[in-house]
Amino acid sequence: MTAPDLIVITDDALSDDETELGAARILAQVPPGSTALQLRDRRRSARALLALAERLRSLTTRHAAPLIVNDRIDIALAIDADGIHLGGRSIEMGDARRLLGSGAFLSVAAHAVADVEAASHAGATAVLVAPIFATPGKGSARGTALLAEVRARAGDVLVYALGGIDPSRVVECMRAGAYGVAAIRSVWSREGGVVAARTMVDQVRASRR
Repeated sequence: MTAPDLIVITDDALSDDETELGAARILAQVPPGSTALQLRDRRRSARALLALAERLRSLTTRHAAPLIVNDRIDIALAIDADGIHLGGRSIEMGDARRLLGSGAFLSVAAHAVADVEAASHAGATAVLVAPIFATPGKGSARGTALLAEVRARAGDVLVYALGGIDPSRVVECMRAGAYGVAAIRSVWSREGGVVAARTMVDQVRASRR
């Protein structure tokens, strides 16, 4: 898959219907392939998570959007997801690559340069570096200086900025070395989420020119 400009991470506090509807609104307003949907959920049972994943797979297929699943390689394989985001309790990167194929998008979280170096050696496609800006429950903001430091050591691994990302902060992240951005709260707002997503995609693309 082509690496997305924006990764929209789901909010597990939303219902299945709210998640599908919100994602549909966003994907209908962004260029095909520009925005990936990342299914992140720690609340639903395996059965419920699979049901939601199948709904989102159908939606992302219609909009030519990548779908990434957090942690659950079984769910990712069941729905033919485009990639997986691996956490501390997930399977090893090499196993994920073997199961999902050479073209799969494999990402991990990174909070320090050492995390990025480890991801690069393991064969990750991308790292989500967080928290760049203040966000509830995620510890102290690291700032864009971390992005610049990470970019210098990341090799071929793509760097995405995560944590407090909204349209007002995208250009700063891109100038610091990010390939793209990832967001949760700013894109799930009913009032401005769609506009925020489209604006961030436009800003990422403009910054790469």
